[in-house]
Amino acid sequence: MAGLARCQREAAEVTELMRQNVVRALERDGRLGDLDTRARDLRAMGEAFTRSTRAVTRRQQRRGHRRWRLVAIGLGALLLLLLLLALALWLARSPPATGTPRPPPGGD
Repeated sequence: MAGLARCQREAAEVTELMRQNVVRALERDGRLGDLDTRARDLRAMGEAFTRSTRAVTRRQQRRGHRRWRLVAIGLGALLLLLLLLALALWLARSPPATGTPRPPPGGD
């Protein structure tokens, strides 16, 4: 009889261990499901971040290109203004053309 009681006790212990293992496996499964959900959420957030980063980068590049265009236009306008000023000064220094010739200096 002692052998039968010992076998029943061992069987009960093994059954309890198996129940505990099943409970732990179910808990792990629940945690794995939570981790999977969190991983999907993180992936979606990462993709949204990547899209917004690309949009910000494109916007900054457009601003940079626009800035350089404005600088080029400003420099072109400044150069044109300087050329017009130089032309105006050159025209102001040249003698006016008249229809009658001037007599030479020191003549009669």
